Amino acid sequence: MRHKRRHTPGRRQRHVRAQHCDVLIPDGTNVNHTLVKQCWCWWYQKYAPGDTVLEELEKETREGRKGLWVDPQPVPPWEWRGFRRSR
Repeated sequence: MRHKRRHTPGRRQRHVRAQHCDVLIPDGTNVNHTLVKQCWCWWYQKYAPGDTVLEELEKETREGRKGLWVDPQPVPPWEWRGFRRSR
């Protein structure tokens, strides 16, 4: 399991985000891959830049126009959150 986080000793941090963490269930299924493959989520390149499996899975689902990729111009969650904050 890959997991990185930044921590500055002596400073209280409000949010600590994992850079990339593979989530595996006991049967060996990679939940990250399953969610992207079934069109339930985006591959967030910022936190998993070298994950070529996620990259390929998202590419296949985009081309298949299924799930969240049915929309011709989907808005990534990180952009949507930014828009909501700026209002």
